[in-house]
Amino acid sequence: MTTITNTDRLERLLNVKQIAVFLAVALALAASCRAWFVMRDFTLDDALIYYRYIANCLAGRGLVYNEGERINALTSPLYTYISILVAFLFGNILQTQIAIGSFFLFLTSAMSVALLKDRVTPFILIFPPLMIATCPFYFITFGMETTLFTFLILLCIWLYTAGKYDWLPTSLGFLLLTRGEGVFLIPAFIALHLRHKRPVPSWKCFVPPAMVLFACFSFNMVYYHGLLPHTLGAKILHGKSGIFGDWSFMREVIRSLLGTLGHDFLVYIILGICLVAGLYDCRRNAALSLL
Repeated sequence: MTTITNTDRLERLLNVKQIAVFLAVALALAASCRAWFVMRDFTLDDALIYYRYIANCLAGRGLVYNEGERINALTSPLYTYISILVAFLFGNILQTQIAIGSFFLFLTSAMSVALLKDRVTPFILIFPPLMIATCPFYFITFGMETTLFTFLILLCIWLYTAGKYDWLPTSLGFLLLTRGEGVFLIPAFIALHLRHKRPVPSWKCFVPPAMVLFACFSFNMVYYHGLLPHTLGAKILHGKSGIFGDWSFMREVIRSLLGTLGHDFLVYIILGICLVAGLYDCRRNAALSLL
């Protein structure tokens, strides 16, 4: 009679987990490739701003929307630089933008696997990356920095939960260069870091992000004569003008949700259950607390 030891059980569990990780990443890759294929001719109106800046830059007319007018309408410096490099290497701006969106959609999905593989059962692990890679919201943002932003958010959270503090400041620096809203993740990290009494990273790991941010803002000051995009100031003034009325932001959020998730009530029931379960689990899960 064969005796199954604890070591055998552990090895079997590890094999099952490895298979689940491979399957989850493979499904996310397949879904992301499908997203690229379906959206390959898609053009988002806001993305056309990026396209024009990239085209002018590659044509030698400068990083401008209109030749001779140095107006900064680039929300995401990092996404702009990545897009210019990829378009320079492969030529077609439209196709490379859709490819970048689907590539970072895949990385976002894969990063969810890295975050959850030691926190959920192998069977459950298959679903989160597939849910991300098939979410319609991401498809309609191809050409924008959304998937890069979500990837960097999950990367920063994974670095924190994995204790890789030396790399965290640099990743946070890239997050800030992707979208300024990334700054709100920093106090969450600080609060959780103090709560768990974790060691303070060496000052040396803050040098690279400081240099990157300094270089970017210096370029903005010299080239555009302003630290932040001019369009940010325009949005603030629009908000202060009252032209959109009260609670316009919340109305836009609701409209976007209904537009991307549809009107199927079952979808919102499932999302609500996931939300309640996630909030309940936040008490003992640092990654979920940060999210």
